[in-house]
Amino acid sequence: MNAKQKQWKNGARLGFTLTEVMISMLLLAISAAGIFGLANALQTMNRLSDRVSDATLLTGSKIEDLRRQDYASLASSNDTVSIYTRTWTVATNAAALHKNVIVRTSWTDRQGDKNVAIVAAFVE
Repeated sequence: MNAKQKQWKNGARLGFTLTEVMISMLLLAISAAGIFGLANALQTMNRLSDRVSDATLLTGSKIEDLRRQDYASLASSNDTVSIYTRTWTVATNAAALHKNVIVRTSWTDRQGDKNVAIVAAFVE
């Protein structure tokens, strides 16, 4: 069997050319870059989701703490829990039938400032 016969079997070439291998590697590299970018975006969104969940729980917890306080002693203030800053504002409406309370929990991450707010009305 000569060299020409070894290269062809049943009319088809055996093996890949260098161009085909390079194109395959390029497509693999592009696919891998896309998958790594997607994984990074998913990790960022997961972290944001965790922070929003924590902030919502802290905000709701403060609303419940304020509900347990004496109505007359409700006043605006703030506190810090871990990376979160909670600020609550108490405003009495004009008819003095209830107090509006806004609790805002904020934090700063790589994407900037974020916050969660809950508004409640307390009746005497």
